[in-house]
Amino acid sequence: MEGQQQQEIRGPTFTKQFSDAMVDTLRQVSEVQESARAASESYQAGNDVPLTDVVVAMQKSSLAFETTLQVRNKVLQAYQDIMNMPV
Repeated sequence: MEGQQQQEIRGPTFTKQFSDAMVDTLRQVSEVQESARAASESYQAGNDVPLTDVVVAMQKSSLAFETTLQVRNKVLQAYQDIMNMPV
């Protein structure tokens, strides 16, 4: 097999650390929640904001928060599983 080139096998390369990804995600969730709060306050103040936009913003905020909460729960469960593994 002299003529064949050996291909180097590499694992995936990550440019971000897990903690950086989590911080970015939490920042995005915070921005979605702030946007929903601003839309709600604007509607309550009588500004020209359609109620449907407010409801959609609130649902996006709720979904983002619930998703973040479930990811947190899965990460904690994985950590606990690893810590309980016999050595």
